[in-house]
Amino acid sequence: LDVAMGKLTMGGAPVVESGESSLGSWTKFADGTMICYKANAIIFNPMGLSEQQSKTWNMPQSFVNTNYVIQHSLIGFYSGSWSDNAEILMNSLIVRNKKENSVDLATYSYTYAISNNIPFDLMAIGRWK
Repeated sequence: LDVAMGKLTMGGAPVVESGESSLGSWTKFADGTMICYKANAIIFNPMGLSEQQSKTWNMPQSFVNTNYVIQHSLIGFYSGSWSDNAEILMNSLIVRNKKENSVDLATYSYTYAISNNIPFDLMAIGRWK
């Protein structure tokens, strides 16, 4: 965040509001764009073969609709191995049950079992107005 000519900006775009809570952080831009972010937003627990697991991220601010995109970032190995990290991605992550203020991510271990906790950072980009 920069202050130029008395206005708060991020990358040159005017920032209307920026904040943080236990649910994550957010930045609202004057053009209506909002970015929400949370480190360690969800953690998938160990799971055997052919199991399903779903986790919910309750976002720090609500979007105006569900036309936002979700980006995930795998956080190295949490307490396990690099193979668990690769295997959860090969099993796939699925975004579902999008709401204005929350989203579910699910994985199904149809190919690989996961033996350790796997945390993900999450970011959502959409509209606040």
